[in-house]
Amino acid sequence: MNDQLALDLRAPMKAARARADLGMQRCTESAERVSPGWVDRAAEALRDFARTQSEPFLVEAARLHIAGSLAEPPTLKSWGGATRRALALGYLAHTGEFGRAASSNGAPKEKYRAGANA
Repeated sequence: MNDQLALDLRAPMKAARARADLGMQRCTESAERVSPGWVDRAAEALRDFARTQSEPFLVEAARLHIAGSLAEPPTLKSWGGATRRALALGYLAHTGEFGRAASSNGAPKEKYRAGANA
């Protein structure tokens, strides 16, 4: 019974992940149209912020610290693409910890730390 339930949940979760990925891609493309190179600059800013942190942090905290030194993207959701880029480049690393984010109505969001290439 539990195996069947797990199978039944896989397809909707896979579809949800695909929609999330598409949304992130669209937000990233929007930010790049408004300010070419924004994602790379945002990833570098996340790297710089991570270097100064001794505790795991939310991207929301980094974003607030970075504000003013980087052009605002069309939507805050563009930070998802910048975070993925920073993770892929080793600027950030997953911690497995979560914290509540005000920008997401208190929903839990992943915390990060400086990565190997920070």
